[in-house]
Amino acid sequence: MPNIFFDVTATTAIDTVNNKVTIAYNKFVADGEIHFTNDGSEPSLKSELYKSPVAINSTSSFKAALFRNGEKGNTLTKKYTIHHATGLPYTLTNKWKQYDGGTTYGLTDGIIGEFKKYNTWVGFSGKDLEAVIDLKKAQAIKKISINFYDFNAAWIFLPQYVEILGSSDGVNFTPLKKENINKGSEVNSIVNFSAALNADLRFLKVFAKALANAPTAHSVMGRMPGCLWMK
Repeated sequence: MPNIFFDVTATTAIDTVNNKVTIAYNKFVADGEIHFTNDGSEPSLKSELYKSPVAINSTSSFKAALFRNGEKGNTLTKKYTIHHATGLPYTLTNKWKQYDGGTTYGLTDGIIGEFKKYNTWVGFSGKDLEAVIDLKKAQAIKKISINFYDFNAAWIFLPQYVEILGSSDGVNFTPLKKENINKGSEVNSIVNFSAALNADLRFLKVFAKALANAPTAHSVMGRMPGCLWMK
């Protein structure tokens, strides 16, 4: 098994001027080289040598590993989805600081939420999700896709329904789509909500109705608020 000191960590940053996402790799030891790929293939000494933060310009699967004294460390995998809202700021009506997705750009940093890695998700405790993203200019939006985490054992529940609204001025919003969320087949699952929009808009609002209380089977001394996590 590779030594833990051979592990590679990654930090994602947002270029707020150009609305770009960059990934920076770090290592626990001073020597050795980090090699990485962005096509999902396993890194080797022939893969690109990491020297400075890398801009992520398209949906990609990055893999990186540290090579030192002929040994290869654990491979770190990070998947990124690049879209119209990538790197853009947004406003949350009910922000929960404990789970903000790891950064102030938790919903638009391109990182896909992972199982049991709670800092990769944006959470809401007993309150509805209401997020508004300013796309900076009117754009043709064909589709919206959102992932929700469903892990009842950890008091994380799906929303009752999701509603998408659009606006040209950020004040007056028009309903575009509203659908109930169907529970996944697995006890611990990631459930995707996708909707075709085909609309020209600048502002996009996502509203998800949270459970006011956890189901009775998960109650402790009465009915407690459930959590809603999305990415």
